[in-house]
Amino acid sequence: MNHLNLSHFSFVNVKRLASIALVASTLSASLSVVSASILPQSASARCNCTSYLGKGYCTDYIRTKLGNKTPKGNAKNFPTNTKEPTPNSVAVFKWKTYGHVAWVESVDKKNKTFTVSHWNYSSVDVNSCCAVTSNFGKRTTNVFKFDNKDIAGFYIAK
Repeated sequence: MNHLNLSHFSFVNVKRLASIALVASTLSASLSVVSASILPQSASARCNCTSYLGKGYCTDYIRTKLGNKTPKGNAKNFPTNTKEPTPNSVAVFKWKTYGHVAWVESVDKKNKTFTVSHWNYSSVDVNSCCAVTSNFGKRTTNVFKFDNKDIAGFYIAK
């Protein structure tokens, strides 16, 4: 009759479990390093953008126009209260992570376009982590069509 030696069985299993735990721990640590470097996270969690605040974002430009009537937060959180552009209103765009806002300078109803001025509008990123472009704090103007699908609407401060 064969007898099962429980002390040997337990020792072997404990040793195997310890090896498995060590491998799992090492693998977990490696995955944490990899995920921290490649998985998307909020800008505040992965980089320090405080030195840019108030100095050149599109919302900062709108603040120069509207003062304390400027909505708080990122451009994507700006309210819209009309679908039609009017001079001295804010165009709200659904772009990228944070959105974009621009000041409507003029409207050409005949050609169905409007001209905006804004800061931080460029396809050239200087610091993509903080959404800073080559036009950070620089006023540029552009013309957009009324039917641009990226437009969420327009905001008229009251």
